[in-house]
Amino acid sequence: MFGKTRLGFKRIWGARSPDNRASERVMLRAGMVEEGRIRRHLWTRDAWRDSIVHSILDDEWSPSAPTRKVEVAPEPLPRTE
Repeated sequence: MFGKTRLGFKRIWGARSPDNRASERVMLRAGMVEEGRIRRHLWTRDAWRDSIVHSILDDEWSPSAPTRKVEVAPEPLPRTE
């Protein structure tokens, strides 16, 4: 991982849309851990949107680790308020 080996980062994080399943799979395969949801984090077009945050710490990453197979849970049912 360039951020760890070249730049010496202790933590790398990313955020994605809750609807972006492809980004979820990429982050999990990279060894990132889902940390949680930031509610109404981003204004897009005409509504607030939540973001899901993932991260990996320097001691969790291994350059020789094989690509992880990831099982992604089915999409949750929409909330009713």
